[in-house]
Amino acid sequence: MKVVMYPYRRDDAIIGLTGDFPELDWAVVSSTEELAREIPNATILVTSNRVCTPAFGEALRAHANALRWMFFSSSGVERGVAAANAHLARPERVRRFTLLPAEWTARSGELTPSMKRRRRVIIDRYAKEIEELYS
Repeated sequence: MKVVMYPYRRDDAIIGLTGDFPELDWAVVSSTEELAREIPNATILVTSNRVCTPAFGEALRAHANALRWMFFSSSGVERGVAAANAHLARPERVRRFTLLPAEWTARSGELTPSMKRRRRVIIDRYAKEIEELYS
């Protein structure tokens, strides 16, 4: 199974993931041209949420025929939180956060039809994640 990592360099920390799964065929690419060349037979794409550009989308649309799964690293989110924290007073800063596996919607039950949070549902459904944030 082929895995493509984009946009990464050989010295990025996430590249250590390749050593954890030596049975996979890894391609580490840093440009959309390399992505277009490597993605046609890839089953998995490990990427960052900071790369959603028209060139990225076009490379996927035109060449990602076998792609079955995408993983977005949280590095862009961490940078965004750090940037926001730089403009906040100490008591207002985000200290810990977690990324949840699914979007909250009225259909999934976390939100009302008017898009208000259903706190009891959220607390019950994500008790483990909430506990980890406060431990």
